[in-house]
Amino acid sequence: MIDKQRLKLARIRFDLLFLLISKDLRLRYRGSLFGYLWSMLNPLLQMMVLTAVFSFLVRFKIENYPIFLLCGIVLWNLFSQSLTQGANAIIANGGLIKKVKVPVAIFPTASVASVTVHFVLSLIAFFAISFFMGHWPRLIWFLIPIYLFVFIGFIWGITLAISSLNVLFKDIGHVLDPILQLCFYGTPIIYPISVLPESIANIVALNPLTHFVGSIRTLYFDYQVPNATTTIYCFGLMTLSLLFGSFTYYKTRDKFVFRL
Repeated sequence: MIDKQRLKLARIRFDLLFLLISKDLRLRYRGSLFGYLWSMLNPLLQMMVLTAVFSFLVRFKIENYPIFLLCGIVLWNLFSQSLTQGANAIIANGGLIKKVKVPVAIFPTASVASVTVHFVLSLIAFFAISFFMGHWPRLIWFLIPIYLFVFIGFIWGITLAISSLNVLFKDIGHVLDPILQLCFYGTPIIYPISVLPESIANIVALNPLTHFVGSIRTLYFDYQVPNATTTIYCFGLMTLSLLFGSFTYYKTRDKFVFRL
């Protein structure tokens, strides 16, 4: 009997999560001429602009720089958009939370899941450009989803923490954008870490995103498995993020109803 109740509750939560994701997907591009195509077009437009700047002005000497750049952009968008949308996920659904007893964590979870769907769509454009430029798949690419899963787990933990804290401290939502802007330039997205002076490279290496982006690029471009240190570090970062996000959520959730 208890198992049936748990299964029923899990089904209800899954249906609610699916409903929230579907709602976000419908609302995001409602009235747009290209609709879901923007999930593919936006990274391409970013790549074209940044490639023009950094190929002709700064001139990074990287083979297949456009797809090197596009790989970084789609991974960065997955991170930044998850945090941006997830930060206000609980606040935006405050009315529903006050009226209906629902697991509040489902709202930031739905935000991350929705962004992940757009990320998958953007991969279509990424692979199309990659194949066009002669970068063909190899068997080692089957390891990429594992590192993506770890990356998404890291993102979910951070998003859950920020979304929870933003209910209590509204300033978090305002400072998030400039912090993300700083993180963008502090992550090897538009440049390889190898071009940096050693002192600066050591600082950039402290950025968790450096290791996630670097490990996926190593698999994709170098056809090599990231070294054991990087792999353990990424799994450790995901674990710490999930623990921090869960701890923050459970410590603050009882105060949500009084702050929404």
